[in-house]
Amino acid sequence: MAYVKSLSEERRKRVIEAVGEVMREIERIKNSKVRRLLRTVANFCYRIGGITEFEGDEEFGSYVIRCKFEDEGGFVVFSHRGRGGHAGIYTERDITEFKIPDEWMVHLASGGIRVRGFIFTVRKSLTEETYDVEFNVLY
Repeated sequence: MAYVKSLSEERRKRVIEAVGEVMREIERIKNSKVRRLLRTVANFCYRIGGITEFEGDEEFGSYVIRCKFEDEGGFVVFSHRGRGGHAGIYTERDITEFKIPDEWMVHLASGGIRVRGFIFTVRKSLTEETYDVEFNVLY
């Protein structure tokens, strides 16, 4: 069962409204690989009861998802194996795993305990015709 189902009706409504707004913004992104990855992370934020926020700039190829918990979220770990390949976000509420395109570079593998959320960034590389992925924990 998704953690979001255990929330109060009022809080669940805020979580659903936030992710719905973010999904509409994500659908405007032209790059299908970026869209797919951001949808996966936004859906995960919803499942763990986080308030999803999004900032995107198509011109610069920079996209940020913030997942904020209204309570202390326990632990969050971001795991990645190599350039491109498989990655995952793990919490005590749920996990998600996804594929990062082989040509993309992941800059950070991190985690924390007693966190307030996380930030997931996909940004067009300054040096190559590819994208970089970053993950940071919010305390």
